[in-house]
Amino acid sequence: MNEKEKFVTEYLEREKFVDVLDVEFLRSFAMRFACKAFNMNHGAPRVPLASKTLSDMFKKGLLERFIVSMNDYAGGIGYPNWVYSYSLAKPNTACTGRKAVQRKSKVKVLAAFRQ
Repeated sequence: MNEKEKFVTEYLEREKFVDVLDVEFLRSFAMRFACKAFNMNHGAPRVPLASKTLSDMFKKGLLERFIVSMNDYAGGIGYPNWVYSYSLAKPNTACTGRKAVQRKSKVKVLAAFRQ
């Protein structure tokens, strides 16, 4: 696990959920890793590296995500209509040992929602 993934994991252990509109998370991420942050007219800054890190962690199976609609709140006035919200993935307790490692890398997180 690299430093960015460790930072996200520690943040999610405290806060439980994070998305690309979480001002505290984005400012902390940008300051910690000295990456580009674009201030927006409304809301949270845009930090492309933070968004990429969250997406990559989801693809690795480290995070789960779901869609949060913004239409009822601020959609259309400078905010997106929806965003992904991320949380730590629950460990796969269905099997153990070498098969668990193999299954974890092949099974998508979304498959759990279909069952």
